[in-house]
Amino acid sequence: MPFSDATKNAARLRQWGLCGRCGHNLDHLWEEAHHIRPQALGGSGDVDNCVVLCDTCNRAAHNFGNFRSLIVAPRDYFPFFNGRGR
Repeated sequence: MPFSDATKNAARLRQWGLCGRCGHNLDHLWEEAHHIRPQALGGSGDVDNCVVLCDTCNRAAHNFGNFRSLIVAPRDYFPFFNGRGR
């Protein structure tokens, strides 16, 4: 299930408009709402499972195109998940 616009916006606000992985400002970058725990492994569509990433970090989180790998990155892989950074 894709994230709703409200969920994406809530995650983006929680992250203070920063990429959840690298911390770059998302205002001028392509961004994608990413499931921390993949849907195929029971991940939900709620804000606690959503992290907004820039294009580069989203591709890295998906193993650069291996979308079926079902790799689950730990939450600390996304240091800006709560807008705090490292």
